[in-house]
Amino acid sequence: MIKLFGGGSLNGDAPIETVNLMRLGLITENDLTSAGLELFIAAFKAQREARRSELMA
Repeated sequence: MIKLFGGGSLNGDAPIETVNLMRLGLITENDLTSAGLELFIAAFKAQREARRSELMA
């Protein structure tokens, strides 16, 4: 999700990954859904906290 929202793409990924994200209701053909956005925010925060923990270790 971070890859997609952060300006990345699914180019080179298995097409089934895109289909699965669509089936889960996380993305449409053009954008994130509201559920996808919520998941992105949660993943972003978790990643940020993990990085902070690594820097403090």
